[in-house]
Amino acid sequence: MMDTLKILKKILNKDILLPPPDGNGILRVKERAREAKIKTLDISGVPADSVTFTLDHIPNDKSRRVCFKQLSCYLDPTHKFVNKGCDLVIVSRFKRKWCVMILDLKSDKPRLRETEAQLKNSEAFVAYTLSLIATHYPDDTVFDPYFELVIVTTRTKKGHVYRPNDAQSERGPFREVNPTRYQKGQAKIHFGKLIGV
Repeated sequence: MMDTLKILKKILNKDILLPPPDGNGILRVKERAREAKIKTLDISGVPADSVTFTLDHIPNDKSRRVCFKQLSCYLDPTHKFVNKGCDLVIVSRFKRKWCVMILDLKSDKPRLRETEAQLKNSEAFVAYTLSLIATHYPDDTVFDPYFELVIVTTRTKKGHVYRPNDAQSERGPFREVNPTRYQKGQAKIHFGKLIGV
């Protein structure tokens, strides 16, 4: 029987996989955008057997950039809402539950509606990928994850949860958290804080 995480790692393009957490359980995420305030985010407490990848890969080889400009070449690239991906996806077991955390780094003034579309699009894409695994490895996978959509932002509203329609949703589409520590582009946060425990 193959483990779901091993299957996921096997089917993803190797270019989007991120290095696993280091010996201290710290995963480092880098943001390449010039305007980004958070250039490096260190996430501590990431489970060792997690699969981590990005949906915002920019290859060094310019000839390959077209391939990664959108999540699927089968979708029209002029419709950005279906092609926008997030900085980080972590698929792991946390406290005996499967968790898929989708995260994006934002600065002081995130555009909340665009951010919501970006996170939900990434969630749908990851859910589709996991459904492929369940389809092709039905006897090898037992997988019922919960999704956690998060942005890490430098704006000062701590623990803010964005809810466009408070009356309709208790949870809200995504959580907004501040890093535990932030100085000169370097930020730190614990995995538990990101997933709300």
